[in-house]
Amino acid sequence: MTDVVLTVTAPGVTAVDCRTWADQLAMIERELVQEGREVDETACLEWANELLATVSENAGAVERTYTASDLTLADGRITLPASMIGPPASVRWDGLPIRPMSVEDLDREQPGWQDQTASAPCGYVASGRMLRLAPPVADIAPLEIDARAYLLSRFPASEPGDVNPLIYFPESCQYLPAYYVLANLPYDPGKSAEAARFQRNAARVADMLPRVAEVISALTSKQFWLEG
Repeated sequence: MTDVVLTVTAPGVTAVDCRTWADQLAMIERELVQEGREVDETACLEWANELLATVSENAGAVERTYTASDLTLADGRITLPASMIGPPASVRWDGLPIRPMSVEDLDREQPGWQDQTASAPCGYVASGRMLRLAPPVADIAPLEIDARAYLLSRFPASEPGDVNPLIYFPESCQYLPAYYVLANLPYDPGKSAEAARFQRNAARVADMLPRVAEVISALTSKQFWLEG
C-alpha cells in the first residue's frame, strides 16, 4: 500500500505518525491481559471508529484535495475515499479541470469510450463511491479531486499498521481511541483491576477531549487544506 503523507498549510502543526490501529490494539491488549480477558478485536475496532466518527461529526466538514495516493483504480473504475462527503466539487487532470459528464452524453459524443484508452481524460462520470474517467487511463498520477470531507478517516480492518487518523493531534492524545475503548468495555465494580481500568481510562478521555477540541478548532476554523 502506498504511504499517505498529509500536509497542513499552517505553522506550528507537525505531523506525528505513530498511532495506527495496530498500536491502539496493542495498548488495549496490554491493559486487558491484567484482567485475564481476551480482546474482541472487531468490537474494539467498532468502538474506536465510533469515537472518530463522533469527533468528525462534531467538527463538521472540511475542504480536502485527494490525490492518486488516496484513490484505488481497478478495471477502469476509481474508488473514492470513505471520508469524502457527496460528489466531487471539482476534478483536475495535470492541474487542468475536466468536466462532469453522464454516461448518456459520453455514449452520444464518444461512442465506444469505455473501450478506448488515452493519456489524458476529457471528462469523468461520478456515481456514488465510484468515478470513471473518460476515456479511461492506465495511470491516475496527475488526478486531483476537490471535495468536502470528514476531518478524520477511520481505522481500517485490513492493513492495521498503515493509517493514523489522528496524525495531526498532539502525540499525547493519539492513544485516545484506545482509552475510549478501554473506558467503554464492560467492567465489574467488584473486581479491582476492572474498576481501576475503567476509572483510569475514563479520566484519560475526559482530560484529552478539550485538547482534541482545540486542534479541531484550529484545523477547521482556519480552513486548512489537507492534501493527500
